Amino acid sequence: SDSEKIDAVYKIIQSKMRWNKINSAFSKDGIKEAYKKGEGNSADINLLLLRLLRDLNYEVYPVVISTRENGFLSYFPTVFDFNHVIVLLKLNGRKILLDASEKNYPSYILPEKCINDRGLMVQETGLEWVQLSAQRTSNAVQSIEAKVDADGQISGKLVLQNKDYAASKSREKINDENDVEKFFVV
Repeated sequence: SDSEKIDAVYKIIQSKMRWNKINSAFSKDGIKEAYKKGEGNSADINLLLLRLLRDLNYEVYPVVISTRENGFLSYFPTVFDFNHVIVLLKLNGRKILLDASEKNYPSYILPEKCINDRGLMVQETGLEWVQLSAQRTSNAVQSIEAKVDADGQISGKLVLQNKDYAASKSREKINDENDVEKFFVV
């Protein structure tokens, strides 16, 4: 199916490419060189994603944006106001926004850094503004089942269930700690 193909390409890019933590609206040395090195800035990674999806005959376009950290765009932005590139995929009348630079995010969630009002889609026929909004919600559920014995000792279990943005944030924290046990120490 289309969703399986898109997800497979997305995962290939994420597994092969390492983001160097530099947001950019421009590829530094070109996507071929970035692919050879296995590392690049956000433009390198997402333009490579765009190229692979285009090679599979999907209708895709680059969207230049200003990340949250960089601030909102003015009414008349200049090229210097943009610091990141994402991909817009048109499929069955839907517009799907993709960013493969963040490994902790699945293909169906645009990273939080990208949700910043609007971006500029670049097409052969001209430019078009695109709204950048959350595609999912942040969902975190915590439940505790505990009992207190006659001596006042508490025992039980804690269940944490994170979905979508909350799950991506948890994966990010676990990867930063590089140790799952450290992450769950209470």
